[in-house]
Amino acid sequence: MFRERKMNQAVFVTDFNRLRSSVNYDFALHQAGPTKRTIAGSGDNKSVRLATLLFTVSLAFAQDRATKTLYERVGRYDAISAIADDYLKGLRADPQFTRFTGRSADSLKRAKQLLKDQLCAMTGGPCVYVGRDMETAHGGLAITDAEWAANVKYMSAALEKNHVPDPEKQEFLALIESQKKHIAHQK
Repeated sequence: MFRERKMNQAVFVTDFNRLRSSVNYDFALHQAGPTKRTIAGSGDNKSVRLATLLFTVSLAFAQDRATKTLYERVGRYDAISAIADDYLKGLRADPQFTRFTGRSADSLKRAKQLLKDQLCAMTGGPCVYVGRDMETAHGGLAITDAEWAANVKYMSAALEKNHVPDPEKQEFLALIESQKKHIAHQK
């Protein structure tokens, strides 16, 4: 991806330089007087090239945003870590979820790190999730739809607390929602 971005930037710089040269050439012809100007065409040519230049610049910025992963747009690992911490803080403070917290401090730390790795990987980050698949990890817990809805509420609150913009928040929650079929099995 880095190499591809570099190539796109190189193409952009080349196109930018070519357009800038064209605009400078037209300007030089304009300065030379009306007889030379007829060689290059009408005077509107400069406006068209300038508009093309501005369009190319705007496309480059739009393309850069489109190539960034959700992981990058959210704020990379530090943001993912803060989101996971805030999510677990809310979840563990809810009496509805006390049946899931009867583990040792070490197990809770491990679960927190696995969540961070999983969220990082799901959003396109460099992390590798080494935990069990969701069906195995949550099998036998009889997680209900109401518990799932509360889970999503805490994730949404964590995203808001960490100032994740709405488009990224919706994309993040869609990734979480895609896991429901593997986790919540009870009505």
